[in-house]
Amino acid sequence: MSRVFDKGRRLIMSIRTHIRSIGAALFILAIISGCGGSGDINYNVGTAGWSNWPWPWQTEANIFVSKNYSETIIDSGLTNLWLNGINGEVTITGIPGRGLVSIIAEVRVGSTTLADAQEGLNQLDVLLTDNGSDINVRTSQPSKSLDRQYIVDYNIILPSDLPVSVNLVNSHITFNGLENSTFITLGNGSVYFNSVSGDTTVSIDNGTFIGSMSLNPDSEALISIVIGDIDLNIPTTTSAELFAQVNNGTITWENLDLVNVQATSKTLQGILGDGAGLIDLETVNGNISIIGL
Repeated sequence: MSRVFDKGRRLIMSIRTHIRSIGAALFILAIISGCGGSGDINYNVGTAGWSNWPWPWQTEANIFVSKNYSETIIDSGLTNLWLNGINGEVTITGIPGRGLVSIIAEVRVGSTTLADAQEGLNQLDVLLTDNGSDINVRTSQPSKSLDRQYIVDYNIILPSDLPVSVNLVNSHITFNGLENSTFITLGNGSVYFNSVSGDTTVSIDNGTFIGSMSLNPDSEALISIVIGDIDLNIPTTTSAELFAQVNNGTITWENLDLVNVQATSKTLQGILGDGAGLIDLETVNGNISIIGL
């Protein structure tokens, strides 16, 4: 058992390093070649901080303006969608057989005066590049926020079999019905999975993972959090090697036919089904819950 799981752990670290290097390269590419889409701009003015924003709002940024962005791309051989954002809520929904990628964004700026909010809105944008295979979507904003609050919410609808990579700083990210590779890097916030399958890598600094997912044959689910909990629901028919580890927290599991179990107060190892796939869960400060459905 130890050799099997050591091999799995080495594979995990290799994959994570590879993903980060690819993501960084494409992020730089987007900065160099990105351009705004044919988004519709409609200015909306409000006079109160956005109450739904879960992170600290600039105290005096009580006047805000917003505009809308939308873009539709025909899927003629797309292989990846990459999203790099900073602050904002994200929902990505996969639909089987869909031939289009729809990107809708609401762009908001809060500030101390209407004039400054409008100036900030002119400096906040969604940049998109499409080279025929990869779609790169990026939030573009000033490096210093001053007294402003910058937020871009994304709602993306795409073919369910299109691989997705997401990099956010502050966000709650929801994935619905994706069936291919999914890679997520998040600073602060939560990741929610609804009926997601395929290879999955999730890395969160401070936040939670809550979701239901299934593994395709030989696929892998790698979820790591520094501070926060992991709540994972999987089918009872799942076939995978299972590894879970916490430094400060607890591990619980139920309704799973787990064999060859090796468990301590901080680790759990075992085999589900014939062990074709791999599930690796780790949190430094937090709890892990795995439930079979």
